[in-house]
Amino acid sequence: MKKMTLALLIFSNLSLMANTPASVDFLRINQNVELLSIVFRLAGHPEYNSTKYETYTKRVAEHFAHHQPHPLIGYTQQLRQTQGISYDAVISMALSLDAQLNPLVDFSKTPPDRWNNESASEFTRLLKLFYQETRCVDFFKQNQTLFDSTAEHFQPVIGSFDTAWITKFFGESSSQKLKIIVSLGTGDHCYCVTNQTEKGKTQTYVVIGTWAFDGNGIPAYSKENCLPFVVHEYAHSFVNPLLAQYENEFEAYGNSLYPLVKDLMVGQAYGKWQIMLNEALVRAIVIKYLNDHNFNNNVIANTINQDKKMGFGWVTVLAKQLYIYEQQRSVYPTFEHYIPQLLDFYKNLSAMATTHQNN
Repeated sequence: MKKMTLALLIFSNLSLMANTPASVDFLRINQNVELLSIVFRLAGHPEYNSTKYETYTKRVAEHFAHHQPHPLIGYTQQLRQTQGISYDAVISMALSLDAQLNPLVDFSKTPPDRWNNESASEFTRLLKLFYQETRCVDFFKQNQTLFDSTAEHFQPVIGSFDTAWITKFFGESSSQKLKIIVSLGTGDHCYCVTNQTEKGKTQTYVVIGTWAFDGNGIPAYSKENCLPFVVHEYAHSFVNPLLAQYENEFEAYGNSLYPLVKDLMVGQAYGKWQIMLNEALVRAIVIKYLNDHNFNNNVIANTINQDKKMGFGWVTVLAKQLYIYEQQRSVYPTFEHYIPQLLDFYKNLSAMATTHQNN
């Protein structure tokens, strides 16, 4: 059996510097993200079972199809039922491990989001066994060319990302570089994860899935179809902690609005009003970004229509609030200063929704 340390030779998270904004590290394909995507695919998690990338999913099936009885797969299925380990919790774990699948931090003190020390420790123990017994080293080595070519196709998206716009919008500066990863295994799902590092700091990652292809089945990444999702996920790293600080103030309005769109929200794994408000604001920010960067009107219209179909019918009026904020930056130097006006917006929206419902 080949030693796991060989994984270091093929661990595909080398930064691309050319045409990459100074505040971004493009980590290309991350082996841990792909490995856990495969594990959760084998465990039957629907969000990790996209078949759109036929070439890749066929290779995964051929290599791993005979290993589904592995104890790790059953344990992974159990974790979804008992702890809700799915979606971003999977990526959070993947990026909490080093190239040898050892924790970057002490899980007894800071386990990944939605995990606890016991489940995180048992999962990593079984993951190491799975890695060895299923010859993962061979799988990643055999597919290195595919990973490299995929990353090269994604590079132009990174080069067009205006990270300075995001920090200027929120009025926050950071010396930390955003780390962006493109993934084959997450399908049409994208994630933003902020983890603690071994040095006790935090690091934000954006993981972008693969869902569009050309006539030859090659991943097709473009500014129009991918960059809105990069903006969306990066904005979450600012929005989520900011709105969490004012959770008590937003609670009444969130509880008033959420039941009206609950079915649509639950269908997207947005199981709480807090997530709904985070998503609404992030989507409004994306609309403003697209307008400010002169995206095609059809792209903007399609983005808005999709948001509304997903239950965020107030996204355009919320986006107008962002223009009011921008026009008065001398009064609101950061977005946090604008929170009282955002609360007023949701107070009025909640009242109108209640009145409409009663009538």
